[in-house]
Amino acid sequence: MLMIYFVNFFLEKYMPEMGIGYNLATFLTSAILGFPGIAVLYGINFYMLL
Repeated sequence: MLMIYFVNFFLEKYMPEMGIGYNLATFLTSAILGFPGIAVLYGINFYMLL
């Protein structure tokens, strides 16, 4: 969850709509998959913006 917070913080200036919410699904994804899980969450969010 801390990694999601920092990535959201740094992306806020450039792409404010790319922020990931904090909920049980994101917590479990980042806890089970680690950094690749966080990358998947941001990839899904980026795909939804297209």
